[in-house]
Amino acid sequence: MLVEGGPQEWYYQELLLISKAKFDFKDKEDAETYARTLSKCGHNQYVPPHQVLSHISLSSVYDADLISKCISYLNPGNYRLFIGAQEHKVVECKLEEKHFGILHHIADMPSHMTSDVKCSPSVAKMLHLPGRNEFLPKNLSVTKPATPVDTPALESVLLRKNDKFEVWFKQDDQFFTPHGHIGLTISSEYVGNSPVNHLLSTLLCEIVSAELQEQSYSASTANSNFTITHGMGSIDVGVSGFSSGLPLLLKTVLQRLKTFKVNAQ
Repeated sequence: MLVEGGPQEWYYQELLLISKAKFDFKDKEDAETYARTLSKCGHNQYVPPHQVLSHISLSSVYDADLISKCISYLNPGNYRLFIGAQEHKVVECKLEEKHFGILHHIADMPSHMTSDVKCSPSVAKMLHLPGRNEFLPKNLSVTKPATPVDTPALESVLLRKNDKFEVWFKQDDQFFTPHGHIGLTISSEYVGNSPVNHLLSTLLCEIVSAELQEQSYSASTANSNFTITHGMGSIDVGVSGFSSGLPLLLKTVLQRLKTFKVNAQ
C-alpha cells in the first residue's frame, strides 16, 4: 500500500501541524531529562544552533524522493529474523559475539520465508491506510485578558440550567493554552442500580469504545482522546485535547453511543 500510494504531502502536512502544535504548547518537563535529550540530538549530524530546541520535534523538509527510497526497502525480501531461546537443538551455535561472548548462528533466509510473508490480494483488499484526520485542530489561537490575572478562579460558572440539563464552564485563566476538556454526565436510574445493570453498563461502555477504535486512532494522532465510563446512575463521557477539535470528537462519540445496537458477533 505504501509503495503503490507513494509519498503523500498532505500526510506530511498533518504530521507537521500536530508536531508544531505539541512543540509550541509543550508542558514543562524535568530539566535534567530535557538537557540529556538535547545532548543526544547532535550526535553524528550537524544541527544548526537555531534548530537545537526544535530539531527533535519538528521536521523542516518534505523530501518525496527520500521517502520513496525508504519505502522501497519495505519488502518481504529485506528483513532479518532473530530467534532467541535457551536451547537451539536444530542448529549449532559456533559464532561468538566479541563483547559478551554470546554464541549464535547466522544463516540465509529460506526462500519460503520470503514468499509466505507476502500479502495475498484478497487480504490486501481488506486493508487501507488512514485517511485525512478530521480531528486536527483548526484554530490554535488563545485569547488572553487585557490585564494579568492575579488569582485564577477556583470555581466553574453555571451558564444554563433547566429541568433537563446543566451547563458549567471554567475558563483557563492560568496557563493560556489551546487545550480543553469537555465532560458530559448522562443520568439514568438504571445504570448500576443492580449487579446485572452494572455489568450491562460496563459492557456498553467497553463495546462502544471498541467500536470507536478507528476514531480513537485519529483522535490520538491529533493529541486528543475520549473516555466512556459509568458510575452509579450515570454514563460519563469525556473528551480532552486541543480545543478546536473537541466538539467534533464529542459529537462522534455521542452519535455512536446514541445509535449503538447489539451485534450478535
